[in-house]
Amino acid sequence: MLSLLEQKRICILVCNQFGDSGKGLQAQRITYHWADVGVGGQGAANSGRTVYIPNGGTLHEKVVLHTVPTSIVYDHEGKTSIIGPGKLVDLKGLVSGRGGQSELDELDSKGISWENLYFSHNATVTTDFEIEDDLGNVDQGVKDGKGGIGSTGRGVGPGYTLKVSRKGLKLRDFFHGEEYVREKLVKIKKKFYPGSNISVDDVVRDLMRDFVKIKDRVVNTRALLRDLYAQGKNILLEGVNGLGLSIDEGVYPFVTSSDPSADGVFHGAGFTRAMVDPNDIITLGVVKLVQTKVGGGPFAVEYGGLQSERYCDNPANTKK
Repeated sequence: MLSLLEQKRICILVCNQFGDSGKGLQAQRITYHWADVGVGGQGAANSGRTVYIPNGGTLHEKVVLHTVPTSIVYDHEGKTSIIGPGKLVDLKGLVSGRGGQSELDELDSKGISWENLYFSHNATVTTDFEIEDDLGNVDQGVKDGKGGIGSTGRGVGPGYTLKVSRKGLKLRDFFHGEEYVREKLVKIKKKFYPGSNISVDDVVRDLMRDFVKIKDRVVNTRALLRDLYAQGKNILLEGVNGLGLSIDEGVYPFVTSSDPSADGVFHGAGFTRAMVDPNDIITLGVVKLVQTKVGGGPFAVEYGGLQSERYCDNPANTKK
């Protein structure tokens, strides 16, 4: 696989199935041998990537990442990690934790530095309101006996709804101060969550506290990416979930709320086609031998063996 990266500058890594295909380990391999920069610009904390902490030439301790890209485990080597504008950021879960250890605290506890981690100022923030709404949808699906779409309850659907409706809270909003954030959240609650008992003041207090910890790392990551590319750095764009769960290409409506395709990952990172030489780009799709799927909805399968071959050879089936 690594030989495919020769003469390339940007690698887009995606799953061609339904996720859980081992992208994390492939991303770690690519980062160790090739990438100078890792970017996560699609999806949210609903995804999990299992990677291992390097210790010399060995990988010795497992860590599960949800928001930050895999490249973070090589932060000590000076590799840059970027969270792009297409990503949803659960600020509370990332910094202070939701009923447990936060993602950044876990990195600290395992000795993983994050000195070279940056967040797009245009990334959308997920709050307690979106998570409450998402969990309510999950519970309702169970009560209805339909099971719903199998949401993780991490606020992803409601978060992207706010983003697309142009009402979402952005990381850049926090630079305008506490009152600005409060006014925006008051409007969000009134329009989208009028029945919620969550206090806006409590949410604002927690968000402002958590923002302080990453404030100096919130930048224009599109400009940063452009500079890194101009410097000749090798850049890994790391997709989450899988193509079968794409909002545009997947088994709709039983999908996630972002686009895990190569195009979705590319644009979510903050790149545009005009910024790069197309000959510098390669897309790698990960698949596994035994396909699996989490969540609700249909699961596309094949007959298998000769039966599949005979089906595909029949022009009436394939319209050849």
